[in-house]
Amino acid sequence: MRIVRLIAVALALIAAAPAPARTPQFELDRNATLETLQIMVLLAPSWKVPNVGVRPLADKEKAHFARYASHPSIQLLDKMMRAEGSGWINWLQILNIMAVSSEKPVPHASFDRNRIGFPDFEFPKQNIASAVQLMNAVNQFYRDAHVENFLHESRLAYDCAFAEVQKDLPPPSLLSAMERYYGTSLSRYAVLPSPLENNFVDMNVRVNTPQGIQTFMIVAPNRHAKTAEEYGCGFEEGKDTKWLVIHEFGHSFVNPLLEAPAVKTKINQYAHLYSPIKDEQTSQGMPEWFGTVIEHVVRLGEIRILESVGDRNGAQQRRLDYVFDRDFVYLPLLEDRIKEYEADRTKYATFQSFIDRLIGAFSDEQPVSKQ
Repeated sequence: MRIVRLIAVALALIAAAPAPARTPQFELDRNATLETLQIMVLLAPSWKVPNVGVRPLADKEKAHFARYASHPSIQLLDKMMRAEGSGWINWLQILNIMAVSSEKPVPHASFDRNRIGFPDFEFPKQNIASAVQLMNAVNQFYRDAHVENFLHESRLAYDCAFAEVQKDLPPPSLLSAMERYYGTSLSRYAVLPSPLENNFVDMNVRVNTPQGIQTFMIVAPNRHAKTAEEYGCGFEEGKDTKWLVIHEFGHSFVNPLLEAPAVKTKINQYAHLYSPIKDEQTSQGMPEWFGTVIEHVVRLGEIRILESVGDRNGAQQRRLDYVFDRDFVYLPLLEDRIKEYEADRTKYATFQSFIDRLIGAFSDEQPVSKQ
């Protein structure tokens, strides 16, 4: 009996022991729903994107699926894009979010607004029935066009993309630095190399799940080439991967805070500050003030997190590029203000607790001069 009691005590002590500290990790993954949607948009007649040079896998895909160009699913997607009239970058974001947030992959993909972790997400015209209809069409195209076979036949291109992206990922300690900076954590950090994604257009998707909030970084090809030989697998230019990781995953920390109605109202009080930078910001895909503020705050996070891990050269490169080459001219005043947050994390335990004070910095100064 004494032995039994000792065992019981030992088990109780083990159960009561604190769980080991969680260390966030990168997870490389594949998403067949995302790739199916990429195939569909490349077949849609209304899909017009900038010329980024050769895209061998995209060219192979268009030739392979040419006989399905009039498939009802393609016609539906094209009709929706024409009816909405939004630019291609807006549609790409919408479709990426829908694909990655689906609870199950094709051919059982579905649309559930509650799983999308960005409060401001809206399907065009806020038509939930149309979003459900589109996801059903994606499943139908996947089955009818035998997309699974194409993805299997293209596995060497995907394997090459995965190998290049994995090689260029920064150490997982960078994720811990992000969590310290924002004062909160997410349950999963998934990286999705997508050879069919439009070149140079990396994106972030935040997903609500029963296991917690998951964040996904869609990695697009990053090579501009004139020939297939020069293109390789399209992911060899990985020198910016550290910054892209902080940037894209940063959206999952920043966007929900800024999209809160009270914060958004406060941001829009300073909309007059958009005029001096309107042309440059519009050319970068931010045709309105609120989107520009989101990008300012995410880029602020890049700079300060790089500083926090001792990469001052990287932080300075980002700072100079963003302010002087890309017209994020309000970064210096935001950086001055965020130092208050960093200096007193007892008072400001989380980025959320400081967000009103940070946005208030827009009332302090005018944009820096680039002269």
